[in-house]
Amino acid sequence: MQEHEQLKILLVEDDQESMDFFVSCFQKEYNILCASSGEEALERFEQEEDVAMVLSDQAMPGMTGVELLTHIYQKNESVIRIIITGFLNTTDIIAAINKGHIYQFIVKPWEIVQMRVVLSQATYTWKLKRENRELQKELLTQNYSPRRTNICILRNKPCAISQYRSLQQERRNSAELLWSSMMNLGNL
Repeated sequence: MQEHEQLKILLVEDDQESMDFFVSCFQKEYNILCASSGEEALERFEQEEDVAMVLSDQAMPGMTGVELLTHIYQKNESVIRIIITGFLNTTDIIAAINKGHIYQFIVKPWEIVQMRVVLSQATYTWKLKRENRELQKELLTQNYSPRRTNICILRNKPCAISQYRSLQQERRNSAELLWSSMMNLGNL
């Protein structure tokens, strides 16, 4: 993903008016995908690549926001998961933290400035996580490459082994020739 590309947000909201309001507020900053149920959100999530955040209403028919975000977490831990709820109780908070690994709770009705700050922080967190994953892959590749090359040469490339042995023999022959030439010079 290039720096100038918009991050993808999957918004899960069963209230069309709330969904439209969110989209109107943030569509210039983010690529917003919408779903009106948990089941629809899971389908969209499977179809889309590089979803950075999932924002879900907690109280929806069929599947709660915590249940949805738990499924999302199991599919991709790196996605930022945010609950939007009008009802905040301790049971929901504990369940969300333990099961869905929720990044943030936002209480309805939310303020645009508050939401913008949360989304900005979530974007920063997601980018840091992505960069960290890329650096870890690079480090693993660098650490693993020499071993893998040696294993490939030893296991899968018999001709490479014979070439190596042949070069070693040529060096020995050259060294012996040089030694005998020096000995002959010494005898003169």
